[in-house]
Amino acid sequence: MKTLRERALDEHESEFVERLGMSAQADGLTRIAGRIWAVLMLTDVPLSAARLAELLTISKGSISTNTRVLESLDIINRHFIAGARQEHFAIQTNAYRALVEGQIKRFETSREFLADSRKKLRTDTAKSRLAELELFYQLFEDGCKTVIANMDKHDPAN
Repeated sequence: MKTLRERALDEHESEFVERLGMSAQADGLTRIAGRIWAVLMLTDVPLSAARLAELLTISKGSISTNTRVLESLDIINRHFIAGARQEHFAIQTNAYRALVEGQIKRFETSREFLADSRKKLRTDTAKSRLAELELFYQLFEDGCKTVIANMDKHDPAN
């Protein structure tokens, strides 16, 4: 069977790509980022930016912008293929674990700056609001750690 390097998306794949695009958009990403993510989920081989643009009928600039976003979230990574002039993209190994771990790091950073800022503020109201946000980040971080523990329990490699 041909890979997505050689063939177009079929009807069911196109529907999946569009639906994940809308889902990603509802979660705060761009629709294009969600569509790129979806296409990369459907293939075993890394795809070039030009091929992604062709499959999704979007500009290479949009591919570049949105692949950077997906890379920053550890959902995808770049591959350099010998003899190919363009970089290629694929789903990251353990992408969803990496996504949650990245979120934990961002929460830790936020909590640290909030704690530091809270010490320097003058009003009790501001201190209270920052403490509330700091607690929110801590609880969310704890929840993410639970998600990772549950992912590990369901990982067939464990």
